[in-house]
Amino acid sequence: MAFLYPPQHLAVIMDGNRRWAKSRGLFSIEGHRQGVKALQTLVKDCLELDIKYLTAYAFSSENWKRTAKELDFLFELLKESACNELVSLKEQGVRVRFIGDLSVFAKSSLLESLEELEFSTKDNSKLNFNIALNYGAVSELTHAVNSLAQEISDTDLETLNEKDLNHYLYTKDIPDPDYIIRTGGKIRLSNYLLWQAAQSKLIFTETFWPDFKLKDICK
Repeated sequence: MAFLYPPQHLAVIMDGNRRWAKSRGLFSIEGHRQGVKALQTLVKDCLELDIKYLTAYAFSSENWKRTAKELDFLFELLKESACNELVSLKEQGVRVRFIGDLSVFAKSSLLESLEELEFSTKDNSKLNFNIALNYGAVSELTHAVNSLAQEISDTDLETLNEKDLNHYLYTKDIPDPDYIIRTGGKIRLSNYLLWQAAQSKLIFTETFWPDFKLKDICK
């Protein structure tokens, strides 16, 4: 299993969990559970292929429109996964980071679990695993511009370049993705890494996320 040119950074939009479950007569929460397993497999594949960066779109800023019951389950599943996978990820040399506006989870047990996962894996370097949580590219760019405007003078603003803006993004020290893969059949980026995707190769597949196998894309 190999890319013609192994990417340094692979990004994924994990779409189709609920449709996968519906097609099997299951509750949507089962689709999310299987989606976590697919992500665990992808992490192992990236380690095998020596891909240094993996960024997964776990929860967008638009996902708050879902029902309270589904949101509660998603956050509990995320917390459970963060706790259960901590030792395994640490042993595999995976560094985990969360990108997005995490302020909405302030003072919650979920945020504590996420911060513990980040701290415990901060010295790892085999794979930089970035999880986009409460993330939206438009909000990221707006936040970056506002932060930049507060810190530079009017004179510097006139000579602003893309490197200056990059410094204020959530991904400031992460290379742009070589490939962005979206499962589930939809052909759009859905407010994901819009600035960073300028030179990315985009791959769209009909496969629902729980059934996704990186080896199928490699072929």
